[in-house]
Amino acid sequence: MKSRSLSFLVLGLLLSAALSEANTESQRYLRNALHYYEVGNYEKSKGYFIALLSIGTAREIILARRYLRKRELSRGISRRIYSQPVSPLKRSQYFLEKGIEHYQAGDYQGALNYFNAVLGMGNADQCAMAQSYLDKPDLHDLEITQETGRESEIEEKTPPREALLNLSGYLQEETAFRTSTPSQLSKLRSIGYLAGAGQWSRDLSYKVSGRLWYDGVYDLSDHYPKPVSDDQKTDGELRDTYVDISHGNWDARLGKQQIVWGEAVGLFYADVVNAKDLREFVLPDFEFIRIPEWSSDIEYTHEDFHAELVWLPFPEMDKVGRPGSEYAFVQPSPPGAHLAYGPESDPAQSLENSEVGGRLSYRMEGWDFGVFHLRTWDKFPVYTTSVQPGVVTLTAMHPRLTIDGATFSKEVRDIVFKGEFVYNWQKYFQSTDPTNPTGVVPKDYVDYLLGADYMFPNKLDTALQVGQRIIRDYQSDLFQQRTVRTMVTLWLKRPFWGDQLEPEVLLIKDLNSTDVMVQPKISCKLSSHWRVTLGVDLFGGPSEGLFGEFADRNRGYTELRFDF
Repeated sequence: MKSRSLSFLVLGLLLSAALSEANTESQRYLRNALHYYEVGNYEKSKGYFIALLSIGTAREIILARRYLRKRELSRGISRRIYSQPVSPLKRSQYFLEKGIEHYQAGDYQGALNYFNAVLGMGNADQCAMAQSYLDKPDLHDLEITQETGRESEIEEKTPPREALLNLSGYLQEETAFRTSTPSQLSKLRSIGYLAGAGQWSRDLSYKVSGRLWYDGVYDLSDHYPKPVSDDQKTDGELRDTYVDISHGNWDARLGKQQIVWGEAVGLFYADVVNAKDLREFVLPDFEFIRIPEWSSDIEYTHEDFHAELVWLPFPEMDKVGRPGSEYAFVQPSPPGAHLAYGPESDPAQSLENSEVGGRLSYRMEGWDFGVFHLRTWDKFPVYTTSVQPGVVTLTAMHPRLTIDGATFSKEVRDIVFKGEFVYNWQKYFQSTDPTNPTGVVPKDYVDYLLGADYMFPNKLDTALQVGQRIIRDYQSDLFQQRTVRTMVTLWLKRPFWGDQLEPEVLLIKDLNSTDVMVQPKISCKLSSHWRVTLGVDLFGGPSEGLFGEFADRNRGYTELRFDF
């Protein structure tokens, strides 16, 4: 069954290749918007993202809104074009007016973006007016590649010289203080991040990025064991580093990258491809919790159909806090027994151990449906148990794991409804049964999520979601697990004073217990380059809870960041 599902994915890719080579305008716009954002051409990026708001899928609209709220793109954008419910006719009229405004200002690329958006959804009069501008010589000086019907993709003939290499990055100071007893300084981290991106041709671009950090708390105190200091005092890693190739209906990204299949807030559901850095639990941004992995991501698009095939030749495993670290996960042990750890057993770096998967999606009447399959490894360590008199030895292993899932999204009056369903085949759980010779038990389980995103007219951005984990053939000896676990998540964010001040809060609560995590924070933009953030991370609940095990790790923190 498992091999058949992957065969169907590959067959779908081959069959779709025989279809017409037409591509959707929204896919092109999204790719262009992301590329121009990465190379620092924010005006072009903004134009493409704005166009996506009227012709994109529900998922593309979510992504466009998130990017348009970034400080590089938010200046000069009327919030009403993506926050208030408006009819397609009113929106196309707004785009027509903006196109004329950009044309009169001499911004022909921006005008092209707006006028082509009008062609995709305006009435006859609006389309005629937009086309009259597109026929002007000034706009014809740009290369216009005709797509299906009236749709087109606009690209300049040759990328500007400055797009060959654009450097960006940031320097950040992070300080955290544990407020739970015993209170102490828990982080004093200096981070440097540098990225370079560019475009060699219209169909070939690249990105290289890396990050370094030093945490002075391990030199200023002796609260943490040496293995923890060795693991977390310094770190240097190559982050997203890849080449993008585009030709016709095909797109490929080759290199070290993040492959994102889920859009949940606060916790991971369908986001199953990349390994994760959980040494600070789920407190950092997801972008830096995910570990970029060497992989190929090949995509094919035909009209409303989209297929994706991923291959990860060198699997990486999750990074977890070592015993004695601030957010080390609790392990089961008999009362009075000493815990010892054996050497971790990671999969060998070989072709037979590589990971492969695929995703198919289809857009129909405003619905965006997707299914996926992934043959991977359990990236989170599972500990087998060996019991000797007075000593319990735990050895981390990573069994093979097969994951199947489905996603959907739909926008209704600017509310984006979404769902993620993930089925895990024979995932190993730790057992507290002393008669179990290995200390692990395989079980099938399903994670699913239902949620909605909405931005109110007053700029209050919200996300509400409910998720459940259901374990089939549940046994009471499964460590830190229940038959059904239900989590509700609420996320709120609202900018003030021209986006200079942004309070934000994330709440995740277990509906069947007192298990809870609350993360309020406030960010202040001091200038175009400087930003400071103050926040707290609060945990509560029983010790066997997902968050309750860190109830003695509440903290306050500050972040000072300089972007360049």
